[in-house]
Amino acid sequence: MELGGMKVRYRGILMILIISVVGCTANNQQEQPEDLVVTPTSYDVREKSDPLFEYERFNLLVDYEDELQYEVNFDQQLKVAQIKELKDQNVIGKEAFNQLSPHLMEMSFDEDTPEHEVIREVLEILGLKETFQEVVLDVKFENGIEKLYNQ
Repeated sequence: MELGGMKVRYRGILMILIISVVGCTANNQQEQPEDLVVTPTSYDVREKSDPLFEYERFNLLVDYEDELQYEVNFDQQLKVAQIKELKDQNVIGKEAFNQLSPHLMEMSFDEDTPEHEVIREVLEILGLKETFQEVVLDVKFENGIEKLYNQ
């Protein structure tokens, strides 16, 4: 008879646990604010491929005295670049791309900016001296317009 009493006791405990769990779940659902509206987030594929910069291509050559040169070749679509600094440093590929990216993001010139302002801005942002002999900048803007600046 005791076995039967144990079964009844376990069933009673089990019923109390079930009621407690169901009651807690019901309370949790009631505590949520009624005006809470969850809207699904959709991601536009285009966002991932939007340009990071206003320039598709950015090629710069700065000639200084004593055959010293600073050269940058940048291609946004390929996400690669090359930097040649005054005979000392040559950085290529994604490392150069990552090194140039913050500087290119700072640049604000567009196809309508006067040539002397473009050259001044580029030299300033890249930290280059203005004592150059010649500067040649070839830029292809995101809108497809290509410009050649030469000073």
